[in-house]
Amino acid sequence: MIPALSLPRSDQIFTHIDEVTGQPTILAVTRIAARMREINQPHVRIPLTAEGCALMVRKRGVEKHRLRRLTVLCARYPLLVLEWPNGTHLLADGTHSYVWQYTHGGRSALAWMVPEALWQPFIVGGLSAPTEEKLLSSFSGIR
Repeated sequence: MIPALSLPRSDQIFTHIDEVTGQPTILAVTRIAARMREINQPHVRIPLTAEGCALMVRKRGVEKHRLRRLTVLCARYPLLVLEWPNGTHLLADGTHSYVWQYTHGGRSALAWMVPEALWQPFIVGGLSAPTEEKLLSSFSGIR
């Protein structure tokens, strides 16, 4: 576990709140991506779907001003998809890229599929437990 106060301010984190238990998991996604590069984790192509796009817009706090800033270059950077303990997959970084690529005709995207054993060490501790409402109403601060 990574203490929250040890993270540089420039590092991005992602919070997932389990829909069944309500338990939050906070992940240091900047560090996970750096680890994927360090170990040369291969990229795969994942499908981009209308349902996935709608879910991202509804549940992931997609900010329109950030979408407007993206260009086709965002497709060069892999999405960060975590293999979750319940057998599902969780998009932990690249939500805006997913939505941008889909709405601009993309039907697949580069991604890192990250096994649980690789992302577990990047759980962040020491932050108060957020609620889904608070996360969705927050502002990234990125312009």
